[in-house]
Amino acid sequence: VGSEMCIRDSHMPASAPQRLLLLFECNKSLVLSYKFFSCRLTSIITEVQESINERCKMSIEQQNKELVLEYYEALERADQDNVADVLAKYMSDTCHWHGVHPFNEQVGPQSVAGTFWQPFMHAFKNIQRRQDILMAGVSGNDGANWVTSMGHFMALFDNDWLGIPYS
Repeated sequence: VGSEMCIRDSHMPASAPQRLLLLFECNKSLVLSYKFFSCRLTSIITEVQESINERCKMSIEQQNKELVLEYYEALERADQDNVADVLAKYMSDTCHWHGVHPFNEQVGPQSVAGTFWQPFMHAFKNIQRRQDILMAGVSGNDGANWVTSMGHFMALFDNDWLGIPYS
């Protein structure tokens, strides 16, 4: 009798998550309330899921960081034969990559792969990217979304690179 009083509509809180929570709190078993809610349980669960999804939506900054981390993971799995494909998946065909001398500015993923990544991956084996900082936010200057990452690589220097003999 007490549990039936808890689940009547007149005593139920307004929101679906609160109704479902009260349903579980007032009943030791869903069996007691199943008959009353059998036609509404599916819609309540759907409302609860939508509410949870709404609360769990990632901010644009978090989504951007997730995308950058996905890129780094794909890059870490790449080798010199497929690194251009990885870059093409995550970079625009007209992206401008600014590297230090002798790499300088490169345009497009194929150029970045051929100028930097393929020679780098040929010279260094078992490359590990060690991330120290990953931040995202909105620029105060132009409102653009930014992700910045800082870290270092650790690898075995197995072949000459940029005229530097391997060791």
